Amino acid sequence: MKSTVCRVSVFEEVPFAGFSKYWSRKLLSTFSIQSTTANVDSWLAALKKYVADNPQKDVISGEGFSTSGALPTAAMLDAICSDKNVVVESYDKHSMWMNTKAMNEYGINRDAVAKWGTDCVHVDANGNPTGIISEAPTFHVRAQIRAVSIIIGSSQHRQTIH
Repeated sequence: MKSTVCRVSVFEEVPFAGFSKYWSRKLLSTFSIQSTTANVDSWLAALKKYVADNPQKDVISGEGFSTSGALPTAAMLDAICSDKNVVVESYDKHSMWMNTKAMNEYGINRDAVAKWGTDCVHVDANGNPTGIISEAPTFHVRAQIRAVSIIIGSSQHRQTIH
């Protein structure tokens, strides 16, 4: 397979074997919160701007939030974008912040709490996931996102899409 290097936001160049530049940019371009401070309002403002500037995106992904201080919730993301999966990785890559649609899509529910515990799937007072996951569940979510990317990026699907 041919390896393609594409620019993903402002962060880095990432090689994707057999992945066309078109689909790399369409599916994997991200927004950056570019903040390691505990300022939820600034993170939400960055996301709101990104969603408004990129209505063509089917999936919203990004990075940069911090897990120190008050943690954000899925409801906060839902208020900005509830009709698309939104997944934001923490700046240190150990946690993810997801909206309700993404949690439903990637199986972050009470079964996930039972499997990984409340240290990894943060819950509210009723035991429901809040939208923050850490450690093992992040690998579960990344694997599902990567599987979709690889299927869409395969040469068979590239021919159909182009």
